[in-house]
Amino acid sequence: MEIIGERINTSRKYINRAVSEKDKEYIQEQVRMQDKAGADYIDVNAGTSVSGEIGDLEWLMDTVQEVTDKSLCIDSANPKAI
Repeated sequence: MEIIGERINTSRKYINRAVSEKDKEYIQEQVRMQDKAGADYIDVNAGTSVSGEIGDLEWLMDTVQEVTDKSLCIDSANPKAI
C-alpha cells in the first residue's frame, strides 16, 4: 500500500494562508509531520488560487522538496499547472 500525504492543499485555511504569505516554516512543518507519519508521497495542491496557481504550485514544490526526499503528487485540475 502506498500512502499519499494530503495536507498541503490550499483548500485548508491554514495552508492557504501560509501559501499566500509564503510561510515556508509552516508548510515545511506540515511536510515533516506527514513524512514522519509514514507518507510515501507528498501531495501538493494550490488549486484555490486560480490566477496564481502555477506560481504557488512551483513555490510549494520547491518548499516541500527542501525538507523531504519523498516524491511529490502534483494535484491540479489545470493541465498547464501540472
